[in-house]
Amino acid sequence: GLPQPQWQRLRLQFAKEYVNAPFFQTTFLICDLTRPPLNDKNLRRALAMSIDKGRLANIILNGSEYPANGGMVPPGIGHHIPDIGLPFDPEHARYLVETSGYQIGELSSEIIAYAPDRAHQVCDFLAAQWADHLKLNISWKFVDWKQHIEESIGGKFNLLLTGWVADYPDADNFLRTGREISGGGCWKNKDFDALLEKARASSENDERRACFAQAEKIMLEEATIIPLLYGRLHMLVKPRLTRFPTSPLQLWYGKEVRIGT
Repeated sequence: GLPQPQWQRLRLQFAKEYVNAPFFQTTFLICDLTRPPLNDKNLRRALAMSIDKGRLANIILNGSEYPANGGMVPPGIGHHIPDIGLPFDPEHARYLVETSGYQIGELSSEIIAYAPDRAHQVCDFLAAQWADHLKLNISWKFVDWKQHIEESIGGKFNLLLTGWVADYPDADNFLRTGREISGGGCWKNKDFDALLEKARASSENDERRACFAQAEKIMLEEATIIPLLYGRLHMLVKPRLTRFPTSPLQLWYGKEVRIGT
């Protein structure tokens, strides 16, 4: 994609040609539960509840993505649940830190945070939010994509910024496949796993929906994964194109494009 300033300029310059649509992608944080300090549930929840996702998506990123106020499953997939995520509540976040056994401001040097080298804007915002609300000064380590994958597999992080793009439009692809491949597999919960297995074995949509909803609620309450943003597709489409179909999964369909005379 284009850098934010360039994308914003083109969107305004060619406003009549600009179109946008949802894209099945979720950007999220993964917390490593295997070692201090993020093995503490209250501390993880504090990090999640001190992030203003609306400001991140709509102001910092100029509306280029949607705020992930739901869970890991993005809008457009049938089992997406709006507003299931932990709310933005800095006051309660500070209370959670105080009840975690740590003191406000004492954790900065203990948290190792990794991110892709193109994610400076998002990471700068997160760092500012945690510094303002929790007196927590986190320094991000930016790495290329190869090293980013190695870190997600090797588990050398406390905090990892990553994301998942759907292989197919189903909640299982995010809650199981995407979570595990992206580095979130270190978290184990018998109830969560049982609900995913039950959904996987069921052919009844209502039953699957209920299972996914319960599983996602468990994951979000534990704050093992902190959803931040949902994908948004941006394009400039020339008026002479009389047909230009898109989808949140395949983006566009070259064979279906029609050019008018």
